[in-house]
Amino acid sequence: MKNDGALYVFEGPDSVGKTTLARLLTEQLVARGVDCVHLAFPGNEIGTVGNLIYRLHHEPQQFGIDSLSATALQMLHVAAHVDAIQTRILPALALGKTVILDRFWWSTDVYGQLCGLNNTLVESIIAPEKHIWGETVPTVVFLLERNAPFEFPVSDYWRRCTSLYSHLADAQLEKHRIVRVSNEGEISTPLSIIMQAAIA
Repeated sequence: MKNDGALYVFEGPDSVGKTTLARLLTEQLVARGVDCVHLAFPGNEIGTVGNLIYRLHHEPQQFGIDSLSATALQMLHVAAHVDAIQTRILPALALGKTVILDRFWWSTDVYGQLCGLNNTLVESIIAPEKHIWGETVPTVVFLLERNAPFEFPVSDYWRRCTSLYSHLADAQLEKHRIVRVSNEGEISTPLSIIMQAAIA
């Protein structure tokens, strides 16, 4: 299904530059007169379910919770995604707006596996989100890749995360357009690749 508006998704492991490049793409498109909405999963806007889940994920003690199971955490993330999809993303696309989304259901898939959840359980957790998306698919998914994260040392966990994203991208190639973007060196290079794909 072709959306009325464009949906550009940024994916990849932590600390590869997703948020920075999503913001820069938004600024570039706005400068060209494109009506853009820049959102993130699970969410960072005050007063949203996504922001609540983000805080619960990173600061559970503030809510009187010592810990969350990996399954519960991923289910909470999907609940935040579903809320944003229904209240913000699909309405914006229907109005012809361009939505730039920092993370997608891919992250639930990858981080669910990294937490030790089996594939069947991960697929069951993601299923409600895919149902809500329906026939709406990304115009482009930008998979950002680096040899090392920006903000912390390379670890086996991060390498496995990178590998899982790569395998997932390969599996999704027939379903929508995926552009792999190497975010090494000057940021102008990956931004140029992203802009070319976005305005093609």
